[in-house]
Amino acid sequence: MTSEGRFDIEYQRGIPIVQVEGEVDLSNVQQLEAALDRASRADQGTVVVAMGQTSYFDSKGVRALLRAAERLSVTRQQLVVVAPPGAIARRILEIAGAAETLPLFESLEDATRPEPGPP
Repeated sequence: MTSEGRFDIEYQRGIPIVQVEGEVDLSNVQQLEAALDRASRADQGTVVVAMGQTSYFDSKGVRALLRAAERLSVTRQQLVVVAPPGAIARRILEIAGAAETLPLFESLEDATRPEPGPP
């Protein structure tokens, strides 16, 4: 595989969103890890990883997401993944069993929707 991957961070209502585009593999997983680390510093309670534009995603990427989720849980934050049905990343996360650990959403809107407050 090549290192053709992009890991940009944008914000919606203060929530960091790591946009993952292209390929994620051994050649560039450290860039993904660095983006996840930068996004976690926002300390907004949630870090969203948008993977709808991910064209290749291997076990190194799965491990990077699981490690980031574990680190975030220590500070009472969570990592959530946006991967629409049929997206390669969603399929890989489901096959690897990571979908049981990482909350998966179909859209950014769903992932960034504020939780309703108490009645």
